[in-house]
Amino acid sequence: MAITITVPQVLRQYTGRKSVKVEGTTVRDCLKNFAIRYPDTEKWIFSGSGSPMICVFLNKEAVLPGNLDRAVAEGDVLDLISVVAGG
Repeated sequence: MAITITVPQVLRQYTGRKSVKVEGTTVRDCLKNFAIRYPDTEKWIFSGSGSPMICVFLNKEAVLPGNLDRAVAEGDVLDLISVVAGG
């Protein structure tokens, strides 16, 4: 099923788009398919443990790293938000 991923500014250099459609049945599937289509984004999305390095929201609700197997439905929206740190 197709869902929309909104692409944060930091990743748009790799996608050239503000949003993309991907296929998947879970949040994890969608993130993996996004990284397969845009390989340069993988380092931003996943750490060596397979957890996201960015904040992920499904239909405006936070998806915690331990809940990436949460099901998605046709028309859902995954918002990817880059983490900003500094001091």
